[in-house]
Amino acid sequence: TWDILNMRISYGIICLGLCCFATLVLGKDKAFWKSRTVYQLLTDRYSNGTLALADSEGDKVKGCKDLHRYCGGNFKGILNNLTYIQDMGFDAIWISPIVENVGDGYHGYHAKNFYKINPNFGTEEDFIELVKECHARDIAVMVDVVANHVGPSGLDFSGIVPFNKTEHYHTLCEITDDTWKTKNQWVIENCRLADLPDLKQENPYVEQELLTWISWLVKKYDIDGLRIDTVPEVPKWFWKKFSNAAGVFSIGEVFDNRPFYIRSYIGPLDSALNYAMFDTIRGTFKGELSFLDLRAKIEEVFNVFGNEIYNMGLFLNNHDNARFLFSSRCKLCQLSALTFVLFFPGMPIFYYGDEQEFSGGNDPDNREPLWPYMNPNWGKYYLIKLLVGIRKENKIWDQPYVELYASKEVLVFMRGNIVAAFSNDQEKYHICLLYTSPSPRDATLSRMPSSA
Repeated sequence: TWDILNMRISYGIICLGLCCFATLVLGKDKAFWKSRTVYQLLTDRYSNGTLALADSEGDKVKGCKDLHRYCGGNFKGILNNLTYIQDMGFDAIWISPIVENVGDGYHGYHAKNFYKINPNFGTEEDFIELVKECHARDIAVMVDVVANHVGPSGLDFSGIVPFNKTEHYHTLCEITDDTWKTKNQWVIENCRLADLPDLKQENPYVEQELLTWISWLVKKYDIDGLRIDTVPEVPKWFWKKFSNAAGVFSIGEVFDNRPFYIRSYIGPLDSALNYAMFDTIRGTFKGELSFLDLRAKIEEVFNVFGNEIYNMGLFLNNHDNARFLFSSRCKLCQLSALTFVLFFPGMPIFYYGDEQEFSGGNDPDNREPLWPYMNPNWGKYYLIKLLVGIRKENKIWDQPYVELYASKEVLVFMRGNIVAAFSNDQEKYHICLLYTSPSPRDATLSRMPSSA
């Protein structure tokens, strides 16, 4: 029996087909992670544990006076508000690097002591309690890690643990804008990114310490997966050893839109974030590109990645890019784009605040505190919950991608019993339609006129 729910929203229709619930079995490999729906959060910006509002009306952003510094979010805040994440249907979280950082490293990417928990986030016991509660709720924990660099320290490494000697680092040189333009891989792997001391993985001590550390970290805290930062800045031979030492799923940040370049890091690591599709997805749902452009990109990535695309992380927003709604105020466009992320092949990753329609610009404005706005009664929160539920109930990750129709303004595809139809013609209609159909020939596309 099919239970059909028709929901009318202000300028569109979503039709959602529901089927029997699926039971997931906890694991830590590719097959496990592609079945998960990931909620990415910055530990310092998710919740401070008390849900306190802004200190004053003069705060630049509610809950934080200066987005360049610590705002007070911590492990207790995540623990106390796991229900907010779980009730949307998310069954995995990706959190900030947990190690102690230099200075104002609220984001976690400026390591000071690899073997100490960041005290701004809480205690070791707090983190252990968080992981245990996540596992009790069948929420997998992915931790962000960095093996490319340490926190800003000039040429004085005495305060960095365990890499406190000059020989632990590459000779001082800088990655510049020209480096990215010329794609100079030697400079990318051997020089400093944003003046951050660049670890010398070919040094036997550095190599072994990093491998020992990641093995220790995963085992000690029972971590389920790793998101690895700054992947192209480190040679591929090292990533294979690092991934093996970790013993859990690893997905890398290859901040580049070239499919073949990204593909070269899958093998050394288990997977990669799908930056190959990032700009095209955004451009299409903002109306800057057509669905034929998106279709061409889809064909390209399938040709390059093959079935690996089903294991890659697909996303609309993250902490390194201005939010979708910063440059496009079309909130239904955002909903359609998020729906595409949920139903196109890949592991969907939602960035915290998408459900509250955050619209921050470039870093750090895209790293807003969530706790003053943590509203589970907000309409977008409910719609995401509905959509995530459909993805899980239909085990969409086991279904192949089948295109049914494509034009400049419309894309329709099927995965199993789900048909997803999208349009970016905002003058006539803009809908996202999901429903069940026994075969492709029975699928139809409903249209909402522009007056609706």
